[in-house]
Amino acid sequence: MASGPVATAAEFAIVEPASRRENRVDLVLVFSLAVHTLSMVIVLGYYGILGRIVLPALRRSLDGAGVARSLVGIEHGARPFLVLSIAAFAITGIYLTFADEQYEGLVAIGGSSWTTLILLKHLFVAGVVGLGLLLDRMIEGLAGWEAGPPESSVRTVGLLAEGITALGAIVILLTAAAQLSPS
Repeated sequence: MASGPVATAAEFAIVEPASRRENRVDLVLVFSLAVHTLSMVIVLGYYGILGRIVLPALRRSLDGAGVARSLVGIEHGARPFLVLSIAAFAITGIYLTFADEQYEGLVAIGGSSWTTLILLKHLFVAGVVGLGLLLDRMIEGLAGWEAGPPESSVRTVGLLAEGITALGAIVILLTAAAQLSPS
């Protein structure tokens, strides 16, 4: 302190305590996490609604050829959103993985429970994408049937949509488990 009533400039300098600096919100991380989550919601929401609501309604109200035409139209309309969502999911997922302090590198398999859970998550994500590509090809194939596709093909589309939704739920559970796993 200054010896008299006049304080020096150094005494009034505002120095941020270390505890406040450590507790700052990383906006890039928050934005990435929000985009990552929203992207997964879009993909899983689409397939969940397709399998549980749209496909059963189409099967009740249209003949086979109508179901096929409708599914092709729905898939064509949804494809840009799905591709964009999967790309955003992948880009933000890569960033979030590398930004996580528990990330130990690509070859650290089994190094920690977090690493193991994230590896399993990525395997299930690959399953979601693979089944999505298969479903897309299958829907495209439905359009080739003039009199309508076989009922078994339409059922398979529903099963694939349900499978994607189930694998997506596992991805979400693995993500939550990894976030709660000890360092």
